[in-house]
Amino acid sequence: MSERMYRCVAIVALIGAFSAACASREPGFGKPEEAPKVHFTTSAVERPVVIKLDGLDPCVVFTAEQTKQLKTARSSRQDMDLLKNGSNTPLCSYMTSSAPRHSYGVGLVTSAGIDYWDESGNIDVKAVEVSGYRAATLGLSGVDAFCAVVVDVADGQQLYVDYHVDDQSQDVMCQNAAKGAELALATLRTLK
Repeated sequence: MSERMYRCVAIVALIGAFSAACASREPGFGKPEEAPKVHFTTSAVERPVVIKLDGLDPCVVFTAEQTKQLKTARSSRQDMDLLKNGSNTPLCSYMTSSAPRHSYGVGLVTSAGIDYWDESGNIDVKAVEVSGYRAATLGLSGVDAFCAVVVDVADGQQLYVDYHVDDQSQDVMCQNAAKGAELALATLRTLK
């Protein structure tokens, strides 16, 4: 299987698992009672700058210098229903070309704001701040192999960044996703 095909299959599998976990409210799945619910309100924190994501290409979110910093060599774009809400989100995968392999996924969500995660189902949501913006880390309940960071960039919109690598802790994945989000925000501020 080609690397591109492997990456597409991996992204679809992760997003499918992620979305299924978001939608499931069945008892016995995950441990939502262990973590307090995070509630975001749109007006809770002033954004440093409102960044509208409409019409932007997620594959230009990282500059050439930033891709070197992230140690990625190529990117691939696809649109998919990332939140399973009937709206396609432009998504770009930034990948390494050689071992050790890792990737960043960047989604520019214009169909739902960060408050979407208030009712997170089987997603562990932790409030954080990224470059002065309200944000959250997202992990699958009971699974350590996934972390994404979502950032409140505008009313009804969010920047989504995930980091994927084998054999690293969820904390390391979340730190790298947050680093990717910081770099993406720096570029996004210059695009509009």
